[in-house]
Amino acid sequence: MYIFFYILYNIYITMPSKMFWQSENKIPIGQSSIALPSENNLDHTAGQKVQFHIPASTEFINPAETYFKCDCEISIPGGAKTNLQLDADIGAQVLIKDIRIRTRDGILLEEIQNYNTLVSVMYDYNVDDNLRKKRSMTEGATIQNPLCGTNGGCVETNKNDVLSNPYFKRQSVAPTDDSLGFKKAKLLLPLHTGIFQNSKVFPVMLVDGVIVEMILEENHKVFRQLDTVLLGRNAANNPAFLNVDGADATADLADGSTLTEFYVDPDTNSQFTVENFPFRIGETFKFVDTSSMNVENDILTTDEVTAGGGASFTITGIDADTGAGSKNKIKVSVTSATTTGGGEDLSNDHVLVSTSAYGTDFDPIYTLSNLELIVQQLQMPDGYKSSLMSSMKSGGTMVYDFLSYSNHRISTLKSENVINLRLPLQNSRAKAIWCVGTDATNRSVGNIAGAFGEASGTSVGAPNYFQFKDAHAQSTATFSDRAGLEGCVDFLSNYQFLYDNKLQPNRRVDCTKTGNKKAISQQPLVELEKALAMGGVEPRSFRKYNKNFVIGRALSLGDGVYDCRGKDFSLQLEYNGTEQTVNKLWNCYCAHLRGLQISGQNVVVNL
Repeated sequence: MYIFFYILYNIYITMPSKMFWQSENKIPIGQSSIALPSENNLDHTAGQKVQFHIPASTEFINPAETYFKCDCEISIPGGAKTNLQLDADIGAQVLIKDIRIRTRDGILLEEIQNYNTLVSVMYDYNVDDNLRKKRSMTEGATIQNPLCGTNGGCVETNKNDVLSNPYFKRQSVAPTDDSLGFKKAKLLLPLHTGIFQNSKVFPVMLVDGVIVEMILEENHKVFRQLDTVLLGRNAANNPAFLNVDGADATADLADGSTLTEFYVDPDTNSQFTVENFPFRIGETFKFVDTSSMNVENDILTTDEVTAGGGASFTITGIDADTGAGSKNKIKVSVTSATTTGGGEDLSNDHVLVSTSAYGTDFDPIYTLSNLELIVQQLQMPDGYKSSLMSSMKSGGTMVYDFLSYSNHRISTLKSENVINLRLPLQNSRAKAIWCVGTDATNRSVGNIAGAFGEASGTSVGAPNYFQFKDAHAQSTATFSDRAGLEGCVDFLSNYQFLYDNKLQPNRRVDCTKTGNKKAISQQPLVELEKALAMGGVEPRSFRKYNKNFVIGRALSLGDGVYDCRGKDFSLQLEYNGTEQTVNKLWNCYCAHLRGLQISGQNVVVNL
């Protein structure tokens, strides 16, 4: 396959320019795809380093078409039973914690810390239906499956697919054992770094080869349970109790009764076939009354029906059964136990809530295999390469610019109401700043995957960071299951940047409505839209303005840049008197143009 480029569009050399009237010739360039295995060519798990070497013999590559390819398989060695997947919105990008690109001689060309947090900003704000579907096909993200849809009055969820989920097999019509059936997900991930998102040809031969290093994220931050089994992720989406005899009409079960089997309401949340049922044999659960749920000041209170003494029920069988009625239903068998609801009968208002993530046997891990870096190699004509090398030897310098991101991390405490974040920016060509205040609480894998923390045994425990609820129903309350990955607004009142001895903007940006988690403050979105656009992200959607809260500031407009050197940057935050609910780690990304100056055997990185 041959493609054509204007070479001077891709790389340019500081040499005497050609005459004004001299034409530029197009040259044919061949392109071929090559797969580079990881350095040790072994399987990798959480916390390990994955390393690829792009040799100098590759000569030239098209960096924008470089992909990380691998297979990912989830398992739970401890034996807990529940369906698990990776993050629904950024997919397997959540597995990459840090990424570094350097030359073979050790010159650091680019480094992005908390890469997965950066990608969450890019994907949450640059998204539409087409992009979401594309990411679900190649990157391990998931989308809302209408066949597993809900009618509980909640917003659509992208973590409800039990029919075509890439991480586990669909449940059989009549499951007979507790096998979860995890499967290998085939992944093909673009790398969202400055170099590998650049449209300009990259001269690997002139830097004597490139090393790509990725540090894999820890297990406790990457897994998610389905939203349709959790209490804190729109509980109205969950399967609802119908009765114990299979009649078509609902019927309550008196408190203190013996429960061995029950039927799920087929008219609620598409629960009319076993394949649609999101729970598994061996999974533990409680019944929670959605009509009595209440969220005040980030505290969730519920009424529960348990298996006595606060214990969970354990599923022993799942069958398709019409029971005493005529409708198709799901019959759930459980270990025999006496219901305990504190005098509350088991009714149609009660939904099933998984507690499998809170036992000591919940220890999921992921394994990556068949790791490859897919690179598009360009075959330049011999005459062009000879001319290029001759020009370099005669004192020419190649300049290669790309848009990159540097991360400045700062910790703050929830007890602070007035905060001043000092940002040590020293970039000569800065474009924008994105500040993401993530939940810094030390949470276990079950706390994040299940959206609830401080659990004990099989207790559901206290919720994670509260994001929002719809005004019409407490059962639509949503708590975060992406701790450390997305921004928390957490009662922020206002903010303002200070740099170049001036307050920017000249008035404080009011965030009260968004901070109180009840409405939308307009001005922060206006500021963020400009900052995202200047940072190379097309702001297509602000649907997650309160779930992944980002403070943005554009440092220039259009093609302009801003020189940060010698200036004192800070972000001033004020909270509205209500104490924050979580300590925060602020990831402050500065989008900037970074340049490589290549001359002879020397490579200089200009920030």
